[in-house]
Amino acid sequence: GVYLGQGCYGSAYKYNDEYGNFRVAKIYHPKYIPEQYIDPQNNIAQSSINLVERNARVWNDVYKKLDLVKEATAVAYLNQEMNGQDFDVLDMPFMRGSKITDKDAIDANKYFIRKTGREMLDAFSPGNIKQITRKGKHIYVPVDIDRMVLIGKRKKSFYSVNIP
Repeated sequence: GVYLGQGCYGSAYKYNDEYGNFRVAKIYHPKYIPEQYIDPQNNIAQSSINLVERNARVWNDVYKKLDLVKEATAVAYLNQEMNGQDFDVLDMPFMRGSKITDKDAIDANKYFIRKTGREMLDAFSPGNIKQITRKGKHIYVPVDIDRMVLIGKRKKSFYSVNIP
């Protein structure tokens, strides 16, 4: 495959599948547990396996809500042996598109929140969001969804409710 780049979580490669479609294999660094995936209540670190499975689930959910796919197309492959080491791999379609500006990143996050209920925490990182044209409309597409989080409705805190 063609090397696309490396981030905090792993390296990405573009390749052609058996049907001639471009896909991306994101190979996660072995035994990598990012700090943000530590459960603060139990102080238990979730494994990178959970991260890869979560990212496949989020990718499929987000792309369905953005009307970019009709069926699940991202897949997590766990414990894939390469050069004597086990790696976890997220496999997903390659998304063509153009780079975006910082202002576009702000607009893209608003679009993602409105359509999916999720925000991309690292929207300003180059290459994490692309812009494509579908049916004559420009659409923002999340490319790297490792740090795309669900935005819940905030509850008023105890202090704002009970202290005048």
